Amino acid sequence: MNPDLLIGRLEAFAYQLRQLVQSLPSDQARWRPAEGGMSVLEIVGNLCDREILDFRPRLELTLRDPEKPWPRVEADDGLDELNYNERKLDREAEKFQRERLKSVQWLKGLGAANWTATHEEPKLGPIRAGDLLVSWASYDAIMSKMIARRSFDLSQRDAPGFVATYAGEW
Repeated sequence: MNPDLLIGRLEAFAYQLRQLVQSLPSDQARWRPAEGGMSVLEIVGNLCDREILDFRPRLELTLRDPEKPWPRVEADDGLDELNYNERKLDREAEKFQRERLKSVQWLKGLGAANWTATHEEPKLGPIRAGDLLVSWASYDAIMSKMIARRSFDLSQRDAPGFVATYAGEW
């Protein structure tokens, strides 16, 4: 594993996300497709919460004391209860960037971390610190894909009766 490359991806995404959503109008940022799924604002809000409540504290705890239980994350809360769509997209994107850059600074200061330190997660089994780091970077890619999908869906919504076959397969 090359942690420097993964940390570099985490750092780059702090800037990429803001660029990706900065000019999206509020009504489009809050829009959810009828068949379900998160709005862009909900995706960004989720990224903020995962940064602060999930990846960073769990990785820190795994590296420091892998036997200690991880903090509980309310992953089962519904989107409406979390009120992501009531927030402001630019503020959420800025908050994400600020928190991500804090995480990157912390990660860069780790030096030679024990990436094989293992936490025994009751539902998932053993999870190594390196597994968390690669999952963190991969989560960004998954969320980027969701934002791209929402952009695709908005294009379809805004052009009833027309098709995007010329663009290629989704």
